[in-house]
Formats: sequence, structure tokens, C-alpha cells
Amino acid sequence: DVALHGRHAPQKQVAVNSLARVLAQHARYSPAVLEQHADTLALAVRTAIHDSSPLVRSSARAAYRQLHALWPDRAAALAAALDAKHRKRSEERRVGKECR
Repeated sequence: DVALHGRHAPQKQVAVNSLARVLAQHARYSPAVLEQHADTLALAVRTAIHDSSPLVRSSARAAYRQLHALWPDRAAALAAALDAKHRKRSEERRVGKECR
């Protein structure tokens, strides 16, 4: 959370990429471990999606896809809270990945 509120985009991008990797790993092996932190993780993804850096936002969309794979209901709630522009980009990327 602290890394996402810093000034340096590369630091924020590393934090969001790490978050996406953690979500991906736990989705496969032990999703229950992250359950108690699900709201905090969703908030971190939401914060990153609204970042001013395009690189951070791109990484945030990857993290959103992992969040959606793990907790579709929380991802849907997050998408509903996004403005139209951010929602469209997040959903486009997710749908594009599913079609491949």
C-alpha cells in the first residue's frame, strides 16, 4: 500500500506487478490464504488503476485480471465503482485475454 502512494512510477509498477504475481500464485494453490486480505488487495488494484502513469495502469489491469480470476464478485464490485473509461479498459483487456 505504501509503494502505491509514492511518487516514483517504477516503484509503483514493481509493487503492482508483484501484487499480480501473488494473486496468480495463490489463485492456483491456496486462495483461502488471501481471503482475509481481499478487500485491501482490491483497494490496491483500484488505486493503481487510477494512477497517473500509463505503465502503472497497465500493470494494474493485469492485477485486475488476476483479482477477477480469484474473486469474480470482488472484481465486479471494483469494476462497478470505476468510471466508464477505466472500466472499459479493464474489461477489454480481460475479455481479450479470455479469447486467446
